Amino acid sequence: MRNSFNLKGIDAFKRTVEHFGKLDIVINNAGINNEKNWEKTIEVNLTSVVKGTYLGLEHMSKEHGKQGGVIINVSSMAGSIRNRKLWGADKCALPCFCGYTTPPVN
Repeated sequence: MRNSFNLKGIDAFKRTVEHFGKLDIVINNAGINNEKNWEKTIEVNLTSVVKGTYLGLEHMSKEHGKQGGVIINVSSMAGSIRNRKLWGADKCALPCFCGYTTPPVN
């Protein structure tokens, strides 16, 4: 799945589950830097990762009757570089999003 997460991405999840019978792992690794087209940058770097995470949860979560699995969301250490405003904003948002979607461990 390249660029932003779209219907092709959703179809890729469905085809994978149909072919293998289940989904064990999702790795969301998205990144572009285009200050002039900030909407596309946020769509790729943040929105597509959020969509991929929710699709992964839908296909793997024990809450949805599945066997569980692993979701890895790749961010960037460069998110803290001050002259990369959009890159920093969306890359810094990913750890917060991951923290809120991670179930507590007992």
